[in-house]
Amino acid sequence: MLDTVTLSAIVRLVGKISSILPLFILSPPIFNIDGVQNELSFLKCDPLLYNINVKGIVGEGGTSIVYKISASDSLKAREPKLYALKSGKPHSSKKISHECAILNRLYEVNIPGIEKCISICTTEERKQDDSQSFTSIVLDPYIAHPAPIKLEVEDVYQLVDIVTYVIKRGITLTDLQYLKDSDRDQIYLIDFTEAVELSPLSNLSNLDVIRIRNFISELLSIIPYSFMDEAVQRILNNFDISLNDEGFETHNGIDYLQSVIYDILLAYRGLQ
Repeated sequence: MLDTVTLSAIVRLVGKISSILPLFILSPPIFNIDGVQNELSFLKCDPLLYNINVKGIVGEGGTSIVYKISASDSLKAREPKLYALKSGKPHSSKKISHECAILNRLYEVNIPGIEKCISICTTEERKQDDSQSFTSIVLDPYIAHPAPIKLEVEDVYQLVDIVTYVIKRGITLTDLQYLKDSDRDQIYLIDFTEAVELSPLSNLSNLDVIRIRNFISELLSIIPYSFMDEAVQRILNNFDISLNDEGFETHNGIDYLQSVIYDILLAYRGLQ
């Protein structure tokens, strides 16, 4: 029979085990880094992915480094899935967080060619000091086999559609970047760190109009000249604008955004 001292010791031991057990249950996954020297331990604050395996660096910009990772979205998942892990550099936490919010706002309305931000993580101990914090987001899908950047007419249609849908949701970009996923035969816009939210489309400011003009002008600047007429017509169609002898008309009445789009195209191509 156990004496009082031994029983008391057992009770204390059980109490200690009980206090740390949740840490084992809720602790984030261990990161296996294959040849990547960068410190990614801060990502352990995110419990949404499991068995994360960093495969290597696939891109780098002024605000972030992009890694290819494999991970499971549940403990029961048998096969890991590929994701893009965008790891922000110092001073970029707000931009990376902003990008995640914008992507999910667009993804929720089923805009094609938009990645979903499935996870975001910021170093806990440094959240109050943005200059010292590091934020990372996980993007789905991972574009495993980017196609050569040579736009065919179907690519032009996809790219125009994505840009016009993004504008209709009140968003513009200042640096238009895209990739074509050859596995899915889909164009994706990438890098929304500099995305700007516009005023309500019925009450656009002069600055908003300039941003839309710059966004569309940048779009048209990357369209091959041989497909320019198709691109312009696609933009008109997407905004329900029809040309006539007096200028243009719309199917649902003329609104301010449509007049802005028409004026931009008029200036760019000399539509009459």
